[in-house]
Amino acid sequence: MKMTNKILILLMAAVFALTVSSCRKRSINGDLDGMWQVMSIEYADGTVVNPESTYYCLFLHTFNLQRPGNRIAGNMIYEGDELKLEAPYATASELNPWGMNNTVTTFRILRLTSGNMTLESDYAHLELRKF
Repeated sequence: MKMTNKILILLMAAVFALTVSSCRKRSINGDLDGMWQVMSIEYADGTVVNPESTYYCLFLHTFNLQRPGNRIAGNMIYEGDELKLEAPYATASELNPWGMNNTVTTFRILRLTSGNMTLESDYAHLELRKF
Protein backbone atom coordinates (compact mmCIF):
# COMPACT_ATOMS: atom_id res chain seq x y z
CA MET A 1 0.00 0.00 0.00
CA LYS A 2 2.86 2.44 0.77
CA MET A 3 4.43 1.87 -2.65
CA THR A 4 1.10 2.60 -4.39
CA ASN A 5 0.73 5.91 -2.51
CA LYS A 6 4.27 6.98 -3.46
CA ILE A 7 3.67 6.17 -7.12
CA LEU A 8 0.35 8.04 -7.05
CA ILE A 9 1.96 11.12 -5.44
CA LEU A 10 4.81 11.11 -7.98
CA LEU A 11 2.36 10.76 -10.85
CA MET A 12 0.23 13.64 -9.55
CA ALA A 13 3.34 15.83 -9.12
CA ALA A 14 4.44 15.09 -12.70
CA VAL A 15 0.99 15.95 -14.09
CA PHE A 16 0.90 19.17 -12.05
CA ALA A 17 4.38 20.20 -13.25
CA LEU A 18 3.46 19.60 -16.90
CA THR A 19 0.18 21.48 -16.53
CA VAL A 20 1.78 24.53 -14.93
CA SER A 21 4.64 24.80 -17.42
CA SER A 22 2.55 24.25 -20.54
CA CYS A 23 0.66 27.56 -20.27
CA ARG A 24 3.71 29.81 -20.23
CA LYS A 25 4.74 31.69 -23.38
CA ARG A 26 8.45 31.42 -24.04
CA SER A 27 10.75 33.97 -25.64
CA ILE A 28 11.10 33.58 -29.39
CA ASN A 29 13.56 36.44 -29.88
CA GLY A 30 16.46 35.36 -27.66
CA ASP A 31 18.30 38.26 -26.01
CA LEU A 32 16.00 40.84 -27.65
CA ASP A 33 12.97 39.96 -25.52
CA GLY A 34 12.73 41.88 -22.27
CA MET A 35 12.57 45.37 -20.85
CA TRP A 36 15.20 47.81 -22.07
CA GLN A 37 16.05 51.17 -20.53
CA VAL A 38 17.07 53.91 -22.96
CA MET A 39 20.42 55.25 -21.76
CA SER A 40 21.10 57.73 -24.56
CA ILE A 41 19.71 58.91 -27.88
CA GLU A 42 21.89 60.65 -30.44
CA TYR A 43 19.81 62.29 -33.14
CA ALA A 44 21.00 62.71 -36.73
CA ASP A 45 21.70 66.42 -36.12
CA GLY A 46 24.23 65.52 -33.39
CA THR A 47 21.99 66.31 -30.41
CA VAL A 48 22.45 63.81 -27.56
CA VAL A 49 19.87 63.27 -24.81
CA ASN A 50 19.93 60.98 -21.79
CA PRO A 51 16.25 60.38 -21.08
CA GLU A 52 15.06 59.34 -17.65
CA SER A 53 12.57 56.52 -17.08
CA THR A 54 12.22 55.73 -20.79
CA TYR A 55 11.80 52.06 -21.69
CA TYR A 56 11.27 49.67 -24.57
CA CYS A 57 9.50 46.45 -23.57
CA LEU A 58 9.91 43.88 -26.35
CA PHE A 59 8.28 40.45 -26.26
CA LEU A 60 7.16 37.96 -28.90
CA HIS A 61 5.67 40.09 -31.73
CA THR A 62 4.73 43.19 -29.70
CA PHE A 63 6.37 46.16 -28.03
CA ASN A 64 5.41 48.69 -25.38
CA LEU A 65 7.08 52.06 -25.00
CA GLN A 66 6.89 53.43 -21.47
CA ARG A 67 7.60 56.75 -19.78
CA PRO A 68 5.92 58.31 -16.76
CA GLY A 69 2.39 59.15 -17.85
CA ASN A 70 2.82 57.75 -21.36
CA ARG A 71 2.54 54.24 -22.84
CA ILE A 72 2.45 53.27 -26.48
CA ALA A 73 1.90 49.76 -27.83
CA GLY A 74 2.52 48.30 -31.23
CA ASN A 75 3.74 45.41 -33.33
CA MET A 76 7.31 44.42 -34.05
CA ILE A 77 9.09 42.32 -36.62
CA TYR A 78 12.54 41.00 -35.70
CA GLU A 79 14.54 39.46 -38.52
CA GLY A 80 18.31 39.09 -38.57
CA ASP A 81 19.80 42.42 -37.57
CA GLU A 82 16.67 44.48 -38.19
CA LEU A 83 13.92 45.49 -35.79
CA LYS A 84 10.81 47.03 -37.35
CA LEU A 85 8.41 48.78 -34.97
CA GLU A 86 4.88 49.75 -36.03
CA ALA A 87 2.83 51.96 -33.70
CA PRO A 88 -0.53 52.40 -35.49
CA TYR A 89 -2.22 54.30 -32.65
CA ALA A 90 0.47 56.90 -32.06
CA THR A 91 1.70 59.99 -33.86
CA ALA A 92 5.27 60.64 -34.93
CA SER A 93 5.64 63.42 -32.33
CA GLU A 94 4.50 61.06 -29.54
CA LEU A 95 7.25 58.61 -30.53
CA ASN A 96 10.07 61.17 -30.52
CA PRO A 97 11.10 60.61 -26.85
CA TRP A 98 12.01 57.02 -27.85
CA GLY A 99 14.20 58.08 -30.77
CA MET A 100 11.55 57.46 -33.42
CA ASN A 101 10.23 59.99 -35.95
CA ASN A 102 7.61 57.89 -37.70
CA THR A 103 4.86 55.43 -36.76
CA VAL A 104 6.82 52.76 -38.65
CA THR A 105 10.53 52.73 -37.82
CA THR A 106 13.17 50.22 -38.83
CA PHE A 107 16.24 49.97 -36.62
CA ARG A 108 19.49 48.22 -37.44
CA ILE A 109 20.70 46.23 -34.46
CA LEU A 110 24.37 47.08 -34.20
CA ARG A 111 24.93 45.22 -30.92
CA LEU A 112 22.74 42.83 -28.94
CA THR A 113 23.84 40.99 -25.81
CA SER A 114 21.94 39.78 -22.78
CA GLY A 115 22.56 43.15 -21.10
CA ASN A 116 23.13 45.81 -23.79
CA MET A 117 21.72 46.80 -27.14
CA THR A 118 22.60 49.46 -29.72
CA LEU A 119 19.98 50.46 -32.30
CA GLU A 120 20.38 52.78 -35.26
CA SER A 121 17.93 54.27 -37.74
CA ASP A 122 18.26 57.10 -40.23
CA TYR A 123 16.91 59.36 -37.46
CA ALA A 124 18.72 58.32 -34.27
CA HIS A 125 21.32 56.12 -32.56
CA LEU A 126 20.12 54.51 -29.31
CA GLU A 127 22.05 52.90 -26.46
CA LEU A 128 19.95 50.65 -24.20
CA ARG A 129 20.55 48.37 -21.25
CA LYS A 130 18.44 45.47 -20.09
CA PHE A 131 16.40 46.52 -17.08
